[in-house]
Amino acid sequence: MQGVIPDPLTDDTGSVIFDLDDYEALLRDWTPVAGYSNIDVDRLDLTVGARYRRADGWGVELSWLWTDYRDDDPILEDESGRFSRLLALIGKSF
Repeated sequence: MQGVIPDPLTDDTGSVIFDLDDYEALLRDWTPVAGYSNIDVDRLDLTVGARYRRADGWGVELSWLWTDYRDDDPILEDESGRFSRLLALIGKSF
């Protein structure tokens, strides 16, 4: 069974930027890949936490995580949004 060979990829001017005949060259030089997509995202993560442990080994830990993610150039869908998580742990050291 023969595989299907796709048409060459071209840029806006119609110049061929990748053809399966160039596969060997792609293995050595990845610079054409930069033109395939323009990923433009910003992400800010903030984590704040506190831990307390008593002399008998019991302790508690609290942490809060906040993430702000901005997709400035969505490819398939806009993944922008904010996420927040509060974590509380109780433990004992042996």
